[in-house]
Amino acid sequence: MSFVSMERYNYKSGSSGELFPLLVELDPKAMLIVNLFSGPNPHSVSSLRWFDDLTSLEKYEDEFFDSDDKVQLFRKIGGLCNNTSAQLSELIVQPEGITRAEAKYLEFTMIKAKRGYRDELLNTILDFRKNSLSERKPGVSIGRSFDQDLVMVRIPKTKLGENEENYETMMKIRGPFVKAIKELTVSANTIISRILYNPFSNQ
Repeated sequence: MSFVSMERYNYKSGSSGELFPLLVELDPKAMLIVNLFSGPNPHSVSSLRWFDDLTSLEKYEDEFFDSDDKVQLFRKIGGLCNNTSAQLSELIVQPEGITRAEAKYLEFTMIKAKRGYRDELLNTILDFRKNSLSERKPGVSIGRSFDQDLVMVRIPKTKLGENEENYETMMKIRGPFVKAIKELTVSANTIISRILYNPFSNQ
């Protein structure tokens, strides 16, 4: 069982040049991403950090709050933002066929299940993932600290047009998948983000 912590910073216009280096300084092991197509809020950057378990997450939080320098830096970052938020998700399966170090983009699809159907939706997604002939398999996670009806599908990409190059294969998978989950879901929303800072590329 592993987890991903995501902190979203909705920053003030014109502050990105100062903010981004501070976020790397705050946590050099976190990945920074920006939404390429973010609708009404283009001024947003997110920080992603992976944890092996909740004990390691708790240790990270303890070390953060015990550090006056980190707390002061976080306050400075907060002054550059209109608001911030944090989410914790549990990774059910990791992506396969591409490493974090290779990724240039992250595609997130958030699928909202009908109330009481999340586990059935999750199992359906995992079955399709398992039976897929594609070498690239998405990561799948569920929310721990936000909407409990959501299942998240995460696809790391080396280039933006990756799916289009394999369009025929993608549609063979997508058609039956959409039909299978139609009666289990309320909505689905996809966000494509570009990785600004990738700590794994230096490992």
